[in-house]
Amino acid sequence: MWTPAARRPLAVVLALAAAAGPARAQLYLPPPPSTLAETSIRAAAMGGAGGAVMWGEPAVWANPATLSGVNGIGWVTGHTEGQGWVPGILPPRRGVQELDFSSQRLLIGGGGLAFSLMGKPISGLGKAEFDPNDLFVPPIGPTITVSERTEGWGVGVSPLRLIESIRKIAKMSPSSLTSYGDVAFGYQAKDSKAIADPDILGFGFDEAGTYDWGASGRLALARWWGPDAPFRLDLSGAYSQLNVIKSKWNDSGATTQQIDRFGTALHLSPAPPSQRSASPPSLPWWRPGDVPELSVGLAYDHEHHHDEPVGFQGFDVDHYGFETNVFQLLALRVGFVSDPEEQLEGWTYGGGISVPIGPWGSVGYQLASVPTSADADRPLRQGWSVWLDPTRFFTDGH
Repeated sequence: MWTPAARRPLAVVLALAAAAGPARAQLYLPPPPSTLAETSIRAAAMGGAGGAVMWGEPAVWANPATLSGVNGIGWVTGHTEGQGWVPGILPPRRGVQELDFSSQRLLIGGGGLAFSLMGKPISGLGKAEFDPNDLFVPPIGPTITVSERTEGWGVGVSPLRLIESIRKIAKMSPSSLTSYGDVAFGYQAKDSKAIADPDILGFGFDEAGTYDWGASGRLALARWWGPDAPFRLDLSGAYSQLNVIKSKWNDSGATTQQIDRFGTALHLSPAPPSQRSASPPSLPWWRPGDVPELSVGLAYDHEHHHDEPVGFQGFDVDHYGFETNVFQLLALRVGFVSDPEEQLEGWTYGGGISVPIGPWGSVGYQLASVPTSADADRPLRQGWSVWLDPTRFFTDGH
């Protein structure tokens, strides 16, 4: 564990290697900060809970298995201005150099298989980045800034949904394999680097290569009331390991703050019109038939953080979240996060609005207010998203 006294922004930490002796000292770098900041504004408003949330926008940073629910093409961004802290290295406090954190990713998927592109394999298409302003000011000469960036790609798959999709394309039996539940798996590879003022110095160094993996399961509890139940009640659970250091980095001096994450979530909604025995004859242009009028969700995540490969003592973090959504147009969210190590404990809140583009897509805005330590301002996190479902061009959207 990086104790507060040992934390310095983008500085090095010295540790002795136990294998050889005084001549075999090993130089270690701090864990990449951009791997520790949640990229989902939606999850941030829900107290950071998202590992088992299998509805709506995926929380890829919490569990890549959530990618399996993506349908269509989405561009999702997030921005936090003046955050004033570097996760895992510098606790938030007043007067600390302001830091901006931004993220962008492209999501593509359907039928139980989806991909996340965040700077890889297409360079420049997405990132998660801390952009400090005037981090280091030398006595003579120009101001030097250092940014810290993570890029990667991910994949999520629901085998049962994928088989259903293949059978549908092949015009085979339409029997559902997911009416009682579902399972999903995901993987995400990431590379982090620090860049020293590209306009002046133009150099950088690789910090670490890491990967995430996760699995989730969903039970359709409403099936206990029969296939014609007028509501949908889903219970989901998930496990993921985040920031696992790649084997080729084990002897490089790189470190990572690995996170073992357990999550559970409950989602309740009425049956959407497309699943009702007596659906209305027609719906408004903005109203897809698979969207319920109202939905509510509860989520809880528990994390255990520990540094690898140096093996310092770990610590635990708890996340609690609640969300209600009306026609998938307006969302209200509240949550609570308890992270004693980072001196972060308190309520989160936020919401989002989505403007439909016919039945084929939408443009959305998300915001979240999250806690910091007692002597720092609450940062406001904001994000935009654009979604398009090409398959609806060939249907009536209902």
